Amino acid sequence: MHDVAVVGGGPVGVLLAVLLAQRGVDAVVIEERDCIAERPRAVGIHPPAVEALAEAGVDVAAHGRALHDGAAFADGRELGRLRLDGVYTLAQQQVERMLRAQLATLRPGGLVLGERVHGLRRVPGGRELLLESGRRGPTARLIVGADGIGSSIRELAGIGSVARRGTAHYIMADVAGDGLGDSALLSFERAGVVESFPLPGAGRRWVALVPRPRPAASVAELAAIVAARTGLHMPTDATTASSFTARQHLSRRVVGEGANADIVLLGDAAHEISPIGGQGLNLGWLDARALAEVLTGDRDLGRYNAERMRAASRASAQAAFNMGMGRPLPGPAHAARSLTIRALARPPFAPRLADAFTMRTL
Repeated sequence: MHDVAVVGGGPVGVLLAVLLAQRGVDAVVIEERDCIAERPRAVGIHPPAVEALAEAGVDVAAHGRALHDGAAFADGRELGRLRLDGVYTLAQQQVERMLRAQLATLRPGGLVLGERVHGLRRVPGGRELLLESGRRGPTARLIVGADGIGSSIRELAGIGSVARRGTAHYIMADVAGDGLGDSALLSFERAGVVESFPLPGAGRRWVALVPRPRPAASVAELAAIVAARTGLHMPTDATTASSFTARQHLSRRVVGEGANADIVLLGDAAHEISPIGGQGLNLGWLDARALAEVLTGDRDLGRYNAERMRAASRASAQAAFNMGMGRPLPGPAHAARSLTIRALARPPFAPRLADAFTMRTL
């Protein structure tokens, strides 16, 4: 019987397994996907997550691109800058590959691919994972659900979730370099926010708020939005654009109660946070790091539950604020927003705002 069975082999679940393996804990990961998805996903990695990944042997600084600062604009004028020391961009799929390689080295066979968990069965001393393939699943003393927004483990544990403020629709594309350097760009315009982040290899990601979902978003459409709102030229060499909707939900608990006290939720299974800036993924990595410390230290899961619920609530509130600041506004309200951003980018607020945006307070 394993000590821990992690359901979900994305970057959060595998980070937990690596950290546990380093500490001598026997963990196995079950992942439904056969391969890592290559579509553009989260790229921002904040300082606390950089530290957590470094503990797992993933050197973000060596592979990612450092952000020097973030510049806020409106109507072609700079409103202010925020220092983003310690923030890097690096594709989520690249981090996943490095984490899987670490796990394969530390615990060969510790990642089982192509298996979907559809149930749990009590066995002496723990639980057995029931697999849709009919094969016999692993047994473990503790079950960790890191299986995403539609978590089956959360459902099996009977843990509900609550919708939180903040829903918005975006389109995005990754393109070749455009001469904007190592600064993140946030343009708060009347028609909605446009964001741009430098990527490793002299590329950039462009993201724009749109009023409704765009199932068939195009690079040309995104470039037209960028030009209309900011006057900037976005290269159109990307092969595809993608769209996503940012929603927010928090589970009522991250540790099960009563008969389900042997179930813990991580990452998107525990909290759906706006992916803008990579906040949701970074919070999941911090969950994994904290859980590894609990399972190999003297802290209890009750305290872990309270601490991670508070962290998720703070992250959700910050994400809601960010989405609210980026919404379309008429002239007078838009002018007031610009004045607010200008004030927040100066002392005494700027250092606090930088800490919030870089997730140092979580």
